[in-house]
Amino acid sequence: MSHSRRRMSDFVDTSTVTWNHLAHLVGAAAIAGWLPDDIRHILGPRCEALLHRAASLIPSSLPPGPVRTAWLQVSPPADPSLPREELTSWLDQLGRCGRFADAPIVSPADVSAATGASGHRGSGRDSDPQDKIRRKVEALLRKAESTEYEEEAQALVARAQALQQAHRLHVAGSEAHLSAEELGKRIISQRAYVHGPYINHKCVLLSAIANANGVCALLMDPRGIVVLIGTPEDTAHVADLFASLSRQCEYFLEYSPGARQAKQQRRTAPYRRSFRLSFAQRIAQLLQEANTTAAEDDTVGGTAAASDSAAVSTAQPATGAAINSPSSAVELLNRRAEAAELVTDQIFPGRRNMQMSSTDAHGYADGAKAAERSHLRGDSAGVETGRRALTA
Repeated sequence: MSHSRRRMSDFVDTSTVTWNHLAHLVGAAAIAGWLPDDIRHILGPRCEALLHRAASLIPSSLPPGPVRTAWLQVSPPADPSLPREELTSWLDQLGRCGRFADAPIVSPADVSAATGASGHRGSGRDSDPQDKIRRKVEALLRKAESTEYEEEAQALVARAQALQQAHRLHVAGSEAHLSAEELGKRIISQRAYVHGPYINHKCVLLSAIANANGVCALLMDPRGIVVLIGTPEDTAHVADLFASLSRQCEYFLEYSPGARQAKQQRRTAPYRRSFRLSFAQRIAQLLQEANTTAAEDDTVGGTAAASDSAAVSTAQPATGAAINSPSSAVELLNRRAEAAELVTDQIFPGRRNMQMSSTDAHGYADGAKAAERSHLRGDSAGVETGRRALTA
């Protein structure tokens, strides 16, 4: 076994390790840019007492910023007990925490909730335009997951994307007067969590959604921690849409005739991998089609899709370029995507694409069909030091 594959527990006598040792390992991870939710993702729900113990040590070691703020907000656990049986596993997991270079611009979910989508303290949910749009989009996605009719569900998903895209166009118009440097200051990073198995294949769907919304996605840790880089509203929408479409994908994998047949023929793994890749590729096409429709419909007088957001969009600044044609709309959104790309390149200059291929024709065909259906009621749970950019 190579040295790089050995675990920390191979070199440490775990009988001498105390919870304070683990708390200091959590502290080292925090200094490297890890958030409380990152630690929860790799250790599981029983780590709250450890997080709380570590949080009492961490803030003094961190400079002011979003990571320090997130650790200051760790609450006392409902169950203060420390599961001794988890010690060896947690020692191994914490020993594999790499560095997150996005720490200066990360926007933890708990911090975002406190500041509002606009990034300013005191922005209430009722007055924040982006939050109203987000609630409308979430309602459309919930309805898509609950309907019995495939065509209706597909239309609802497309409408949710078109509504978000119309809002993005409006905001992009208000940003037209900003310089590239000023636009870059709006870019943040947000963590997303992908649960196994098939983490890499699930990440292809996340990448497809990110690409359609001007966001860069990078798999930072092979245990399923992804960094999303873009504007606050774009990264939030990507996370929401990924959660919804993941539930839909899981439903079909569980109940489709092709999945049952693959299980009987003992080819479940290649079927599921191919299904996920095809599902993601078809979703990418559907989202791009919805984006194109929104751009073509968006004129100076408004659109059918944009009319859903008209009441809440008026709170945005009026300064900016009028959107008179699909080409001008695309140009405005391209500026946002380019700003996200520039920030990503500055933070992660060594990123590389992750490529995967399909090996099961039946799974590939069923995945494409499933992407066009949405009568779904699924449920989803929640370093190699090289950063991998996700590509659909």
